[in-house]
Amino acid sequence: MNKTPVNSMDGNLLEKLEAAFDKLEHDDHCRGVILTSSLPNVFSAGLDIPLLLHSDRTDEFDKMWEGLQNLWLRMYCSPLTVVAAINGSAPAGGCMITLACDYRIMAHGAHYIGISAPRLTMQESFPSN
Repeated sequence: MNKTPVNSMDGNLLEKLEAAFDKLEHDDHCRGVILTSSLPNVFSAGLDIPLLLHSDRTDEFDKMWEGLQNLWLRMYCSPLTVVAAINGSAPAGGCMITLACDYRIMAHGAHYIGISAPRLTMQESFPSN
């Protein structure tokens, strides 16, 4: 991932990650994926909360939230081995992405990882269909 400043996930980044999984899962020579960040000290901050706070459209929030859930499921159910190389902090949705991976490796240092959604009164739920 390489979306400055903190790899916050918006519709564009989520679509790019989905497209990457589409391509790699159809590549007969690919057996695994390593998901990491090219940014120093941050893996991903999760959903792009500032974008959501400045939007008065609930459909935009719903689309991003659904995109994140779809990515979680896609990664969790992928036939590929998915490894999170966590080279920086991974709060909120960044943490949730790592939990959908088969393996997680975190860099040594003053990085943190964890779910912050309860403090934001958001619920991590998956669609029932």
